[in-house]
Amino acid sequence: MTHTSSSEWISEAGHCSASSPAKRTSKVFLRSLVAVWSVGVLLGMAVLWDYSNSPEHTESTLVQRWPDAVALKRDKMGASLVVSIHPRCPCSRATAMELARIVRFTQSELDVVVLVYAPEIMQDGWERTDLWDSFSSIPGVRVIADVDGEQIKQFGARTSGECALFDENGTLVFGGGITSGRGHEGDNIGSQSIIAFSRGHSIPASYSHVFGCNIFGSDQTDSCPECDESDAS
Repeated sequence: MTHTSSSEWISEAGHCSASSPAKRTSKVFLRSLVAVWSVGVLLGMAVLWDYSNSPEHTESTLVQRWPDAVALKRDKMGASLVVSIHPRCPCSRATAMELARIVRFTQSELDVVVLVYAPEIMQDGWERTDLWDSFSSIPGVRVIADVDGEQIKQFGARTSGECALFDENGTLVFGGGITSGRGHEGDNIGSQSIIAFSRGHSIPASYSHVFGCNIFGSDQTDSCPECDESDAS
């Protein structure tokens, strides 16, 4: 039988005693690191959710009647829907999807025009992005390059994706967005209102928030003012 001397036992006990606090410190550090990471992830998700569900403006500045001076001609035989777009706003891709859905449901009951912001100082074709192609692919929809956004301004639109629905007399019956959030497709009060009006029903709302980017921001040329996305061109 091997006997351990008291001095050896004390030495081993001392070693274990010294290593235990280090292990505990390491565990506490790892737990703290995980906690900080989790908080960071949650905060990031909260910021993204807030941005996705925050409209650019909370009040409409759309005109109440079709502008007399605007170059765009109104269809006097029926209702007209005017959609204002910044061609490099990724949020507006959902608007294109929703507009296609509206056109399918309304079955050509609306004269639909998309005004695409086109700064005069930029090269020809700057506005012809994937968004232009998406709107152009919708049957019956006219897509027009609006130089310096002059017609967009006359309608009072400020945000990419802002829609103005006028009746056959040129009176605004609905204004706002047709998405439930930035880049979010799916059922929403704006689309419901436009479809209901085209079918002769009462509309659930005359205004809805627009979830898009400023058309006329501090940077009106190279990219969307708030969504600098290089692959949009």
